[in-house]
Amino acid sequence: MFFWLGKAFNTLRYVIEATIRETLYNNTSFKNSKWGLIERQVVKWSQHYFYYVCLLYILAVFTSTNLILWEEKIAPSIHSALPLWNGIIDWQSGFLATQITIVGFIYPLVIGLVGILFQNKTAKKTLFPVYQIYSGFMFSGLSGLGLSIFIVLSFFIKSGVEEKYYAMLCGLSGIWLIFNLLLACWFFVVTLKVLTENEQRKLLLRFTIHEICEPDIRRRLKEVIQNNAIRDGLITKPEEKTLKLTNYSLNENATELLTVKNEAKLQINNINYKVFNTLILLQCFKIRVFKKLNNSASCEKNIPE
Repeated sequence: MFFWLGKAFNTLRYVIEATIRETLYNNTSFKNSKWGLIERQVVKWSQHYFYYVCLLYILAVFTSTNLILWEEKIAPSIHSALPLWNGIIDWQSGFLATQITIVGFIYPLVIGLVGILFQNKTAKKTLFPVYQIYSGFMFSGLSGLGLSIFIVLSFFIKSGVEEKYYAMLCGLSGIWLIFNLLLACWFFVVTLKVLTENEQRKLLLRFTIHEICEPDIRRRLKEVIQNNAIRDGLITKPEEKTLKLTNYSLNENATELLTVKNEAKLQINNINYKVFNTLILLQCFKIRVFKKLNNSASCEKNIPE
């Protein structure tokens, strides 16, 4: 959707994405090494683990609230499908024990073992950070801690709500635990794969291509497209006698350079070239109108009385 909107408005992001799709994404080596659906999601979650754990926690809170608000309409369906679903209340302590065991014992043990196997300094500097992102143990660990906090809070909530509402929270905890167990399974599978040298080389190559080279290519394309927008026709070039457009750059002949201290790194995020060109056309039209008005005014002054 955003791609087609960018195409309609001819934005900078669209031009970059279209160029990448026509060149890099059609490369055979790139196609053979691209991330799968699960791999891509795990890498994304690991790179921004705090953000996605917060979203996961917000999702749990909103889901709990909706279950309580819509209890009258949801409860009959649940009772018909699961007549003894209130028994899940007895499992809440087991959910908490399972999650704490995984986060507090299994993860540190496995990570410590991997750290011992990667005693080589080069492996620690290159492979271990890649393994950390690809295995997703940071996101998985924080998700487990989030679930543990959620279960502990539900124990406090239990004393102030009816049993059926607490059972809904227990069911939601079970679903969250299943998600964390799937993440743990992925973590163990990746750990076993990384122990072989062949898989290590493949992982480093794929990570380099998709997480280092591709973002760098996008950054360089962004600079090139911005600097050559007039030459490439992205920005409409009007007649020079009406309005002259040039690339702005500081040169050695600059008499004075003004500098402003700014702690935040500001950069151009996107450019809407269609809107930009529309504004240029409006400015040219405005200039022509003013010129005609000035010419007519000067002609009236030159007419002898």
